[in-house]
Parts: sequence; structure tokens; C-alpha cells
Amino acid sequence: MWQRRFFQIVLFILIGVSLLFGQTSTGEVNGTLTDPSGSAVPGATVFLVSDATKIETKGTSNQSGYFTFVNVKPG
Repeated sequence: MWQRRFFQIVLFILIGVSLLFGQTSTGEVNGTLTDPSGSAVPGATVFLVSDATKIETKGTSNQSGYFTFVNVKPG
């Protein structure tokens, strides 16, 4: 009987800990650049500017016009 209870407690702890590791304090911004006709714009320079800090991050769109900024802090 105690073994079943012990197993339940260990399982509960493992599930709780795994949920904590799923939290993050950064995000991602991504999109696709297109011209007025809907065609992708490859190699375009894109900027992400933080409203809070005014820090500017520079990126480039790929051959499909896709760009992404990773590890973006909130604000």
C-alpha cells in the first residue's frame, strides 16, 4: 500500500517539475515580407525595435521572404 502512495507522490512531483521547465521569459517574432502583388521579398533588411528600451535588432528575410527574431524579451 505504501508503495502505491509513494509512486503517486513521485509521479506528481515529476509532472510538476516538467511543467516548470516549460516556462520561458522570452518569445519570438516572425513573419513573411511580401510586395503589393503578394510575391515574397527575399534579402530584405528588417528591424525589431523594443518600445521599452528602444533597442533595435536587425535581421534579414530569407529566399521565401520569411524572417524571425528569437529570444525576444517582453516589452
